[in-house]
Amino acid sequence: DRFVDFAESHNMLVHGHPLLWKEQIPPWAREIDKASMPAVMEEHIEALVSRYRGRIAVWDVINEALEEDGQLRHTLWYRGVRAGYFAQAFHIAREHDPDASLIYNDYAIGWENAKSDALHALLERELDAGTPIDGVGFQLHLSAKFDNDKLFASMRRNFRRFAELGLEIY
Repeated sequence: DRFVDFAESHNMLVHGHPLLWKEQIPPWAREIDKASMPAVMEEHIEALVSRYRGRIAVWDVINEALEEDGQLRHTLWYRGVRAGYFAQAFHIAREHDPDASLIYNDYAIGWENAKSDALHALLERELDAGTPIDGVGFQLHLSAKFDNDKLFASMRRNFRRFAELGLEIY
């Protein structure tokens, strides 16, 4: 609440990160039976997004759901809700704040590779199915040696193909 209050008092936008992630899950949540997971996920997203409705401009709805090879990571959310958790999470967030930008965020997807190819295919399928995804967050871990023209060209092509899906680039 203090961060959001501070941002509002200084005319700043807030980017909420993340609603669902494989990390930072309280111990009690790890002990919930699979049958209860869909309700827990919905309650969690509803509580956060409703609390900050109109106050958080962008939400990372799902963070780091893919393995390096592009397969869906078998997180607590995946195991409890199955692959459908992806669409459900975005729909729940949209229901509770229709004006927030909803994005998927991940690392190692900045340039063309197996992971970014799989993400592109996943987001294209989800968008075609009506999942309300507004953008994709490219979490870039760059080194001082990142001066390769091939990598920059690959990044440009990669960003372009996601933008061509109608997605905002973060």
